[in-house]
Amino acid sequence: MQKSVQELGCSSSILRSPIGLNLVYDRAPSSSQNLKNYGHFLRQKAVIYFVRFLSLLILWLFSSLSPAKAQEPVGTGIARFGLLQLGEGVRIDVTLQAGFTCNGIQLLRSADSLQFETIGLIGGVCGSEAEEVSYDFYDPLPLDGRKYFYSLLLGGRIPSEVLSIRLLDFNKIGFVMGPNPAREQVALRWQNEAEQLHYITLLSAHGQPLFNWEQHGSESELRLPALPAGIYFIHLRNSSTGAQWQQRLLIQ
Repeated sequence: MQKSVQELGCSSSILRSPIGLNLVYDRAPSSSQNLKNYGHFLRQKAVIYFVRFLSLLILWLFSSLSPAKAQEPVGTGIARFGLLQLGEGVRIDVTLQAGFTCNGIQLLRSADSLQFETIGLIGGVCGSEAEEVSYDFYDPLPLDGRKYFYSLLLGGRIPSEVLSIRLLDFNKIGFVMGPNPAREQVALRWQNEAEQLHYITLLSAHGQPLFNWEQHGSESELRLPALPAGIYFIHLRNSSTGAQWQQRLLIQ
């Protein structure tokens, strides 16, 4: 007598031997049964992936239909924004336009123009409906010749433009000058917090004075006279202290 059972696509047969022992052996599933099982597996996977795709599609539709927040233009409400090296640090000046107000001003600094950190906060309601309002903040830093980047965030949502400044030890170098080589003009910058009178002299390669300027501020843009290309010198002297410095200038 033979009795067969089917389980998960496999056939098991029980044979009764002439000596009374029951022998059980398995037969490999048929090809049609394998295809049937594999098709069922693919259908299950297809359903799972379809459900996932449908969920992502619904999330995307909701996000695209949600109202977008209005982005304020850079510099909105700012009349003036400037940096000035003052002693061993930077003074940050900002003036808000009349009719503009915001809830606080964050002052941000970066060493690479990418990663900014908050260095100060002007709290409370800033600005006025009637007139321009000015604020300043001092950021002490070492005079290490590095370039720093500054930005503002008004009311936690309106960014300013990004400004940069290089901190220099003018006690050592006297002044900075550029471009060098120059053609028609050259700019100078030096430290002059007391606005003392400074004399600027353009010298020939042999030290002969060729042109003179006077300046009470801390920077000057010099329009160079028509001169042959060659090596010249810019001489700067403080009329009050007598301190003087000189740098070589190449005119093209």
